Order: sequence, then C-alpha cells, then structure tokens
Amino acid sequence: MKKITLLFTILMLCATSGKAQTTINLDPDAAWDGFMTVFELNCSSFVFAQPWGVPDLILEVAASTSVTLRPNFNTYDDNPTDPFWVQQPSGPGNKCMQAASSVLDNSLVGQDVTFTGEVTANDLDGAYTAVAFIRVFNADFSVLIHDIQQPLPVGTFTVNASAVQTGSGVNIQYGFLVTGPNETAANSATVGRIIITPAALSTVDSEITPFKVFPNPSTGDWNVQSNQLIKSIEVYDLIGQRVNTFSPNAINATINGGQLQTGMYFAKIQGENGSDTIRLIKE
Repeated sequence: MKKITLLFTILMLCATSGKAQTTINLDPDAAWDGFMTVFELNCSSFVFAQPWGVPDLILEVAASTSVTLRPNFNTYDDNPTDPFWVQQPSGPGNKCMQAASSVLDNSLVGQDVTFTGEVTANDLDGAYTAVAFIRVFNADFSVLIHDIQQPLPVGTFTVNASAVQTGSGVNIQYGFLVTGPNETAANSATVGRIIITPAALSTVDSEITPFKVFPNPSTGDWNVQSNQLIKSIEVYDLIGQRVNTFSPNAINATINGGQLQTGMYFAKIQGENGSDTIRLIKE
C-alpha cells in the first residue's frame, strides 16, 4: 500500500512540474475585445449584456506604450434626453456600466498564468471600481468558472491563475474591468482615469533583449547598444505622443533626452532582425 501511495505521489509531482508557466506583460497593441454588462444604478439589478466597441467602454490605446481606462461616456452623450440612460432633466447617468476590456488566448489553457503591468496614474473617482483579471469560461461562455481579480493602485499589478484553474475551462481571457455609473465626457477631468503601461523589464528580461539601454534612469541622454543594426528609435510619452525619432543605422546609438521633461517614456527600437519597447526614466 505504501508503494502504491509513493508511486501516486511521484506521478502527481511529475505532472505538476510539467505545467508551463506563462507571464503576460501588458501589450497595448493586443487584439482587445469589449463587452458591457448594464445594471441599474445599484450595480446589482441586471438589465442587459452585449459586445461593445472597445473605444466606447472606454479603453484608449496609445500604440506600443499604454492603455487608459475611463468610465463609459457614449451612453450618456448619445442619449442626453433618454430617461433610460440619463436622469432627467439632464442629470446624472442612470445606469451602472460594467465594462470589460479583454484579450482572448486559449493557448493558456492548462498553464500557470501571470498577467502583469504597471499602473502609472490612477485618479479614478471613488464611484468607480477597476480591476485587472484573468477569467476562465466554458466552451460557449455561458459559465464563468474562475474570475481572478486584482485592484489597480499605482504600481505594478500581478494577477495569477494556476494551471488547475486555467485547465478547468476552454476560453481564457485577461484584461480589465471598470464598474460605475455612465457619465458625460464633459466631466472626464472630474471622474478621472487609469493609465497602465507594460511592467518594467526585469534584470533577466534586460539581458535577453537585443538592445542594451544605459544609463536608465538618466538625467540626460541614453546610450543604446546592440549586436544588430539599429534602424530606428521612436520615443513616446505616457499618453502615446511621439516626442522624438532617430534613424541611427548603426549598432550604437544615442537617445537625446535633453529636451524631455522629468518622467517616464518608452523607446520603440527597431533593429535589423527584430524590435523591442523599453521603458526610459528621465530624472
């Protein structure tokens, strides 16, 4: 009996050690899907749910650099006199909107999965909640088997799903959920937003990338070294505006940061054999 128990334990350990570990760093350029669940203002009385345009959720994408989460505006601004959406006459929004921005990746089934990113700003009004999630569904999305969530304060977030959890379903999503009343875009500055970028590269990642950038942080310029020809470098700020561009066509280059304000930027480096996006810190 002891031999059987020992054999079973060894088999289970082998099976567990064979599970793949996948870390997903936020990719602003991923194929985002949108889904909206609408409730009454108590956020518990269900009204309806349906696919929704990602820009209207709102999820704003700054190419290769960041995503910005905001409350839903279009239901208010497109229907200002409709009492279904807006408390009349022209008062607050009249529905609680649960906006899900997600990426579907069924290759993650049966893997240990970590979803991570960096929240660089969060002034979202207290009437709203926002989380990052990994969700596990059945084949036709009729059953949400697991919904693992983490809040989004400023700093690095990580959401972890075990191989047992991802292996219990067929469809795996990761992304963000914002819940709260619909609003008018005229109040966008008041209700706030959340800006999220890819998480900073770890030491291991920095060694793997084909481009070495130093010093980082920097008070002025950054040096770029590579073992391949660096064709172009584009520098973006946190809202996705391109603030500088270079065409070195050499294996060594300099990113001129003298004119940049203190803060965080992203350098999209295109090499002869590949590209990478690296976070820059200007002090």
